[in-house]
Amino acid sequence: MRTVPDGAPSFADRVPAPALFLGAGVSMYYGAALAVGLFATASAVSVGWARLVVAAVVLVALARPWQLTWTRRSLGVAALFGILLGGMNLLFYVAIDHLPLGAAVAIEFTGPVAVAVASDRSPWSAQRLLAPLLAAGGVAVISLGEVDWAHLGSGSAVGVLFALAAGAAWAGYMVVGRRIAARAGEVASVEPDTGAVVGLDVADGGAPVGDHTGDGDHAGDRETGGEVRARGGRPVGALRRGMASLALGMVTAAVGYAVVGLPDAAPLVTDAHTVALVLGVAVLSSVVPYALDQVAMKRLSTSVFALLNALLPATATLVGFLSLRQLPSVGELLGVVAISAAVALATRPHADA
Repeated sequence: MRTVPDGAPSFADRVPAPALFLGAGVSMYYGAALAVGLFATASAVSVGWARLVVAAVVLVALARPWQLTWTRRSLGVAALFGILLGGMNLLFYVAIDHLPLGAAVAIEFTGPVAVAVASDRSPWSAQRLLAPLLAAGGVAVISLGEVDWAHLGSGSAVGVLFALAAGAAWAGYMVVGRRIAARAGEVASVEPDTGAVVGLDVADGGAPVGDHTGDGDHAGDRETGGEVRARGGRPVGALRRGMASLALGMVTAAVGYAVVGLPDAAPLVTDAHTVALVLGVAVLSSVVPYALDQVAMKRLSTSVFALLNALLPATATLVGFLSLRQLPSVGELLGVVAISAAVALATRPHADA
């Protein structure tokens, strides 16, 4: 992000969070749609692994993590989240190999919706109860509308199981990220699909750095004893810090999951067109959404962020229709309406109370 005078918001900071989420969602799920097109060339696991490899290379080149100061703890955190992130993405890719994109995303959302309900500490009210119920109901209706429950043996059962597993991994990732960030006195948010955790940045003390709650008092800097700097003492921006952590996580995931992804990956490098598609999947699914969500998530609590992510099943359904000709059912459209209502309730000012 470009430097602006103190107190002056950048252009990105003036863009409404829902618009940033929409842009990130379109990018993520168009990348997923490109990945579906590669499943005829290689297995879903190998396509997902190739995405991790390319994303790692791109992020390392952009963030240049070797120029930053790292500790054993910060390296360990980056590696841990890389392994969790990689597993979540591989599970999701298997799911969309057996289910329509919108259905897989909807089922996966059982995880973050559960986190939204559990992490909200505001007093119980009709709005607080209604928003997660609408979101969960929308997810259920979309799932029932898209999945052929009468013929689960044809492959849908595998997709449902892997989508649920991806949702569980996503929920666990969010909980672990929040607990680690809370040790430094800040609230973390977790980006879907790319899985980046706001606040888990490189610090001299290995703890999360930078306040992402929107009040600008840099609570995390106080915890770690100073601002994160590159080798030589030059300050490092929050976007680069986070991207460097994500880059190391992606490298760890690419190495760790090579045992399952590498054996069937050879067809993905046989011609320039296929290589370009793999590159597009990685950039659209990891790099672009991460940059957009870094700006959006710092303004949102974890619970509101989780409910705002209910926009993504609708985005995935639209992308699936436009890119993969996956016509949404009536049930799915009804579910989208319910989820949109949940998002409207969750984004009211008192939702963060």
